[in-house]
Amino acid sequence: MRVDWGREDVARRERVPPDAGAVALDPVQHEDPWAPTLAGRARTLVDVLRGIVGFVADDVGDWVALLECCHRQHVRHRPPFWSAPWVEHPAERRRRIGSGLNCPLCERCELPDGLTVLRSTPTWDEGTVPDALRRAHRVASGTWALVRVSAGSLRFVADTRPMTDVVVVADHVQAIPPDVEHHIEPRGGCRFAIDFLALTN
Repeated sequence: MRVDWGREDVARRERVPPDAGAVALDPVQHEDPWAPTLAGRARTLVDVLRGIVGFVADDVGDWVALLECCHRQHVRHRPPFWSAPWVEHPAERRRRIGSGLNCPLCERCELPDGLTVLRSTPTWDEGTVPDALRRAHRVASGTWALVRVSAGSLRFVADTRPMTDVVVVADHVQAIPPDVEHHIEPRGGCRFAIDFLALTN
């Protein structure tokens, strides 16, 4: 499999620092929708934009953008359906490292493949859950969370577009993307724990 990280071989995954916040595009309008670069690291997500940290070619040679959220997204030039002629040129791919790309998988709170559990919390109930989890908060950049409900149920609300508002019942899980504001509301008899995951290679 061919990989194009766009620059020298050192510290390829450090282009987007692990402690960086959510990304936002420059509000100036561009003729090329891929042209904007990151306009800072604002903590408020707009349509869950993610920074591009590299590119990899799939088995048939199509280019896939590697995003800071650990998701991957195809970028194809197949006119008239998809127009992205720049993706076929190494220099243009390099130029777009750090640009923002909307991630629909984050908007749907879908856990990326290949993550490793770094740590897990104790099992909490309505009486022991930290108050901070009931208020709006975020998981750190580069880290995903996975809520595991073992009894009862809890409400999970995340500031995605559209908003995620679901009830998670016993023996089910809910993924939480990095840098997305969210909170939980444990319900009667709820017991749950949270795993924190990230890419380790």
